[in-house]
Amino acid sequence: MKLWKPLLALLLAATMSAQQIPPPPPPPTAHAQPQKGKKKSYRKWIVIGAVAAGAVVALVLVNKRLGNEGAGIFR
Repeated sequence: MKLWKPLLALLLAATMSAQQIPPPPPPPTAHAQPQKGKKKSYRKWIVIGAVAAGAVVALVLVNKRLGNEGAGIFR
């Protein structure tokens, strides 16, 4: 019977340590602002890509038209 109480205490300690409640999440700060830098960066590259694509299309069309007249750009 002397061994009963220490075994019961060990069993209860193991059970109680397994059932600990996790701490609550920290509250949101009032000064946190969303980051807007990435959206501008993506917009910038989209605009650069669109301008470059437009320049390539214009160059191809001009070269085709001038090529039909006998004097292409890339001669």
